[in-house]
Amino acid sequence: MAAMSIVIRSTKNCPNTPRILFGLEELGLAYTMERVEDGVLSAEWGSPGPTITDGDVLTIEPGAILRHLARRESKLWPTSLADQAEADRLFELQGRRISGAIDKGDLEKASRLMSLVDARLATRIWLLGETFSMVDVYYSVFALPAARPRFPFLASMPNVIAFLDRIAARPAFVRALEVAAANLT
Repeated sequence: MAAMSIVIRSTKNCPNTPRILFGLEELGLAYTMERVEDGVLSAEWGSPGPTITDGDVLTIEPGAILRHLARRESKLWPTSLADQAEADRLFELQGRRISGAIDKGDLEKASRLMSLVDARLATRIWLLGETFSMVDVYYSVFALPAARPRFPFLASMPNVIAFLDRIAARPAFVRALEVAAANLT
């Protein structure tokens, strides 16, 4: 595919943007950042952001953006329909159920749901098995430096902690945090 100009629009300190940057860095894609004022993206799209413009394709919502990038590059995404369905299920678990519980302040429910992730990680290195994928990138929101103090229930999940440590050690994750700090703080 011919190189296209990828532009990320985000607001100051957006917690979702680092995982989009992480996905871009893992894929080795060039991009530029545009910081917009808080509330702009919600007014335009009904979502706080970030957005990504990839040539003539505009995508919003973190999960949709990461799936777009994986499909665009045919990388970091499973090839079998069964594995794709499992990847989608894990996206929904985090994006709707776990994040929904957190947004409602129901940390007990969030903990219960994350314990399913911890049990899954007891038998695998990454969420889909032995191969790092965009699903792992999506869950990297819990590897952000502010996440562990915000979600103390993670401390009781050794498999999740080891998984988050593996994410935090990836060079692309480190670069994503550096880019976010330079552009969004």
